[in-house]
This record gives sequence, C-alpha cells and structure tokens, in this order.
Amino acid sequence: TGDLQKIKKRPNIHISGSNEQKMHGLVSQDPLALEFLPRIKESGFSGPLTLELNDLTLSKQHNYQEKIQVLKNEISGIRTYLQ
Repeated sequence: TGDLQKIKKRPNIHISGSNEQKMHGLVSQDPLALEFLPRIKESGFSGPLTLELNDLTLSKQHNYQEKIQVLKNEISGIRTYLQ
C-alpha cells in the first residue's frame, strides 16, 4: 500500500512503452507498462496522465492520419485499464 500512496501523491504521471533498445514506444506493446496501469487506478490517482510516444519507435513511418489513429488506439487501450 505504500507504493500506491506514492502514486496517488504524484502531481502527474508520464507513461510510455519501452524495451531494451527503445524508449517512448507503444504502451500496448510493453508488458511492464500494461502491468502498471491497474496500479494507477488502485492508487486513486486522479491527476493528469501524459502519454509519451516517439513516432520514430514505431515499426514503420506513418502519415499524419495514421499517427492520429495510433494515438487514439493507445489512449483507448489505456482508458480500459483506468475505468
């Protein structure tokens, strides 16, 4: 419960996916990031959550509309863990 209290007291949380080679990747492809999302909800955290995503970490180049769709998908997936 001490860890959950630390989460709740944070003014904001930045989240992104990562692996051994890349940071700021897709949350949906990072098991550790996905494991952390329910802990945010359990903590009672109600501040802003910032999704950090570097489009250079994606598997291919995306045009503007595709990037928007990637963001929408990530946000939708994150929301399922927080609702």
